[in-house]
Amino acid sequence: MKFGWLHDHKNDRKWAWCRERRAAGRTVGMNWYSTDAETVPRTDVARALAANFGAATAAARQALGDAGVIHPSNHFVEPVGRDRLAWTVRAIEFLVTLGCDAVLLDPDTGVSKGKVKRAHAAPVEVAAYVEAFHEVAVFQHVWQGSTVRDQQRVLAKVLAPVLPARSVLEFSDASDQHFLISVVKR
Repeated sequence: MKFGWLHDHKNDRKWAWCRERRAAGRTVGMNWYSTDAETVPRTDVARALAANFGAATAAARQALGDAGVIHPSNHFVEPVGRDRLAWTVRAIEFLVTLGCDAVLLDPDTGVSKGKVKRAHAAPVEVAAYVEAFHEVAVFQHVWQGSTVRDQQRVLAKVLAPVLPARSVLEFSDASDQHFLISVVKR
């Protein structure tokens, strides 16, 4: 998730998913799949802006906690790494250590149907989360030139082979721009 989109009304569905899980007694965590703050600040201005970004991210996590969405400490905000496997392992270990059993993944564009870019979650990453947690949701943007139903059929075909056999894959009601992919481990 890009920090600049955190306040967007399109996020209401994913915040509702988190609140529903918390109300059911789940400990909810989130991997931001952050693509922000990618460089090391080298000047005084860049360091000041980076510090401001860190403070703003902390304030956003606190606001989500105060709103009953996700506890402020249950956020993995490390930017997406070049070594995706190691980065995914670190994220899962972090959220497991916090006792999370429901996790929201929020890549910029959702699950990839092909070549994985920085803004996507790879199907194998989603599967790794499903192995580690009881319930996983992914915020998915509708691909340009695709209908929601066609995209959901493609995603089901892409995800089904990598998900654990005891998984149940569901799609939330969709807008014309996004929907949630939810996987529950039975």
